[in-house]
Amino acid sequence: MYNIKSIVFINFTDSKSFCLTQLNYLNMNTEEQILDTLKQSVKPMNAGQIVEKTGLDRKVVDKAMTNLKKEEKIISPVRCFWTAK
Repeated sequence: MYNIKSIVFINFTDSKSFCLTQLNYLNMNTEEQILDTLKQSVKPMNAGQIVEKTGLDRKVVDKAMTNLKKEEKIISPVRCFWTAK
């Protein structure tokens, strides 16, 4: 698995040329993205803030956070706000 935080990617090989800048979280699964986002944050975050920061779907974030809670990888210092353990 790659551990790339950001990359600039330009593709001119096909008929639809495009440029993607800041392609974040290349080959990272959802739980890793959430943990990485929480580790980078100075303050605890709620699910809505994680959705905004990662661009993931809210239901996907909620499901991944449930798994992270069960695995005790995240903790809640304040109701509805989470931080990486």
